[in-house]
Amino acid sequence: MSVKKRKNRAYFLLVFVFIVTLGAVILIVQFETGYMISELTLKQADTANRSFVNYLGELEERALQWSDVIVNDVNIVNSLKNGKYDALKNDLTGLAPGVDYVSIYDPDGAMVFRTDGGLSGIGGISAHTNISVVLQTGFAAGAVSVDPVTGFLSVSSSTPVYDGDALIFIVNCGFDLSKNDYVDTFK
Repeated sequence: MSVKKRKNRAYFLLVFVFIVTLGAVILIVQFETGYMISELTLKQADTANRSFVNYLGELEERALQWSDVIVNDVNIVNSLKNGKYDALKNDLTGLAPGVDYVSIYDPDGAMVFRTDGGLSGIGGISAHTNISVVLQTGFAAGAVSVDPVTGFLSVSSSTPVYDGDALIFIVNCGFDLSKNDYVDTFK
């Protein structure tokens, strides 16, 4: 009987060690798996954030390029100087395809015209961050900000128009980020 009890105790001890070892392995695997999933999720979120910032930068650069094209068009500058805003809408829309809106600001920072029918006189110096920067520095600027007309987030760039040394207008081109095309891109 004594040998049988010893065998039972040995089996019991062996089963106990096996169960404890199996439990420890399961806990370690569970912890490591959770850690790996967490790290993978953080890396994916970081990559998505970088992609989003890069996309906004690309839109800002495109807006700046279009505002430069508009500023360098002699016919548009002459229409601006002469106050012929009615003729500008078609010219500006045709000249900057793919841009959601083009707005014109006076040297005081007040909006005087917008291609998508935005109200003139709205805004002012604090309406667009980049308008303020252009007025302060005299150089082109871009920003991601809340559009003063729509109230939605937009990416826009502004370029000053000079007559000699005098600032006469600021051309602002922008993308309305509330549109489905941009929202779908962010997904």
